[in-house]
Parts: sequence; structure tokens; C-alpha cells
Amino acid sequence: MSTQAFSTDGYIIDQRFTTDYPYGRFDSSYNGCGWIAAFNLLRALDYKVTAQEINQEMTSILPHRGMLGTTRKMLMEYLTARSIPFTLVQGRNKIIKETRRSHAGILRYIDNERTPHLVAYLRAAENQFRFFNSIEGDSTDCTTFEDFFESRVFSSRTYALVVME
Repeated sequence: MSTQAFSTDGYIIDQRFTTDYPYGRFDSSYNGCGWIAAFNLLRALDYKVTAQEINQEMTSILPHRGMLGTTRKMLMEYLTARSIPFTLVQGRNKIIKETRRSHAGILRYIDNERTPHLVAYLRAAENQFRFFNSIEGDSTDCTTFEDFFESRVFSSRTYALVVME
């Protein structure tokens, strides 16, 4: 994978540069945000993992012959198998409330181009979170959840897998 996909501290921040990684019927630049979010979350939680390892593990369990990318059920089963303690939270207001106490997690949302997207986040400061692979190539993408929803989320159909502190 191109080094342009990664931040200097090892997170995948630019999905456009993941074409070398197949994911189902497509390459990861098209529908790999799910395994990328899982990889980034595991790194944020100090797991020693590689992008290739997570890509292969999640590719092996993709439903629908890999046509639809990562489903919520699949992602939750994967994180559970990895012993990641998370809580499923649905809806903008509940997510904002629950993430006030969270350390890290994965957010699924419909972006302003009306495309479903999964990103990992990590607490950066009291009310600020660092988001990975939301703004292509931005390694210092920090904002509040309120601002994230205001500026980047098109639809209220959203959920988060929240890891508490």
C-alpha cells in the first residue's frame, strides 16, 4: 500500500491510496472504509496489527459476496471476536451524548455526497476527537462531534460503536 495512505503515526487517513488491497468484489479505495475503520480503531486501542492482517481477516467474512462492503452486523461480530468492548449507539443526539465519555470508536454516517462511510475516531482533548479517513489525507482531523455532524453528515441515519474510557 502506498505510504500516502498513512499518517506519520501509522493510521490510514486516505482511502484513495488503498487500491492494492482487494475487499470483496472491489478494491479498498472504493469500499474498504469498514476494514480501514476497524484497523484504525485497533491501532487507537494500542493493538499491534497490520493493515494487511485486518484487510484479510475482514475480507474472509464479508457477506453478500463482497458486493456491499462492511455491514453493521459483520463489523460488530468482528470487534466482538477481537474482544473489543463497545456499545452500539444510534442517532445523532445519542451519539453526541455517549461520545462525551468515550475513548474511541467507529462512526457510520452518510456523508455530504450521500455515500455511506465508516470512520474511526479517538479522543484528542476534552471535547475534541481525531477522525481517521474522513477528510482524505488529513492526519490532524480534530473536531467535536457536534461540528462533525453539522459539517459532514447528510442523513440522520447513523450509528456509532463506542468504546468507553
